[in-house]
Amino acid sequence: MSGNNQWNGGNDQWGVDGGAPNQQAPQQVPDQPKKRSRAIPILWTILALVVIAAVVVIAVQFINNRASNNTSADGGAASSEATTSPAEESQKNSSTEEADDSDSKSGPSVSERCTIDYMHETGVVPAELDDVERCDGTWAGAIQHGSDWLIPLHWTGSEWEEYYPDEENIYSPIGGPCYSAEKMQRDGVPEDTQRLFGRCTPASEAKKHPNNNNGDGTITSVSVNGSTRSIRNVTCDGDYVLILDSVIDQPGGDTKGKLRSALASNSDAYYTYPGACPSLRKKDSNGNLVYPVLVDYGNDLDAVCEAASRTSGAFPRRLNNDDSYSSPC
Repeated sequence: MSGNNQWNGGNDQWGVDGGAPNQQAPQQVPDQPKKRSRAIPILWTILALVVIAAVVVIAVQFINNRASNNTSADGGAASSEATTSPAEESQKNSSTEEADDSDSKSGPSVSERCTIDYMHETGVVPAELDDVERCDGTWAGAIQHGSDWLIPLHWTGSEWEEYYPDEENIYSPIGGPCYSAEKMQRDGVPEDTQRLFGRCTPASEAKKHPNNNNGDGTITSVSVNGSTRSIRNVTCDGDYVLILDSVIDQPGGDTKGKLRSALASNSDAYYTYPGACPSLRKKDSNGNLVYPVLVDYGNDLDAVCEAASRTSGAFPRRLNNDDSYSSPC
């Protein structure tokens, strides 16, 4: 019995079912909250820094590229020119020379349009003019040898046109239209061509020639073979005359002697005032007086043209208001 008690005690110890020894029931521990991994936020931070750094690098590179492009644009022409090959340089020089000789692919070259034949063909000057002076492709003077006839010309880019004066030569003894220095400088007329066209005489340069024999600078009479030949007035009514000579009154020159010789060559000849009619030129390209020595032919056109054909250096003219200085024949 004591044995049963012992075993019962054992049963008491192990439980009524005779299982494992009786142990105190484990005490339940409440669930602890799970700790979040600290690695994830660190990875996101690193990734953000990488993105920011990449953006900064791209922005800096973009700014540098723009600055480089601007510098290239400013200095590109010089760099390109400096690296031009000899063949390219030769081609460029050839193109420049061609451009100098022609304003356009279809237009005439400078050498072509500076010929009197081209001016005749295009109708810009009358056939009586037989030569060209001071032609640079932009400015030219069409002239007639043996006379003071000159037409100043300007190239417009496609054709020649007459270049007209802008003032009256009030300080010159010959008067008449003239080109002011301001106009020709503004229009770009070269210096030597300005002298050809005839600049206005400024007040500071107005002077009397020592061989003139009256107060206004005009030679009014000449002694020819012991007789006095006085200057004559003419009427601009359309009569025909033959210009035997155009005597230029140059400072220091023997103008009276030249008039004397011209008048002595023809008993019917006389001389008149420079520019007595618009059809008679008043001055040469340097602004000197031009005295025409004439022979009258009235209204006989055939007679004056026939006389002109057999008289060397003579030019037919009509006394009228036509200032083109053209021949009526």
